[in-house]
Amino acid sequence: MILLAAALFAAGPFAPPIPDVPGSARALAVSFVEAPGGRTTLVGTPAGLFALRDGDSAWTRVGVEDGLPDPYVSAIAVWDGRIWAGTPGGIAVIGADLRTERVLTK
Repeated sequence: MILLAAALFAAGPFAPPIPDVPGSARALAVSFVEAPGGRTTLVGTPAGLFALRDGDSAWTRVGVEDGLPDPYVSAIAVWDGRIWAGTPGGIAVIGADLRTERVLTK
């Protein structure tokens, strides 16, 4: 099953604030997905992909230094146990462990 979402999202009282996001990008999410089973929430921002796993008290950030082709994550899909993060520089395929497995570019 593929889940896609695009929305403006400000972290509310149900989730810890997203840390380490510069300036006004802190409250801006351009894509938002809850993975199947509801165990992981994924948020795409201009500063990378953020994941909050069920039971965690802090967000995990995946950025360019972790293999994203561009920091701006504008689309997210979860398919076959992997996260597909769309950016202007290409699509990153990210495993359940939040490690980038491969990058698809033009």
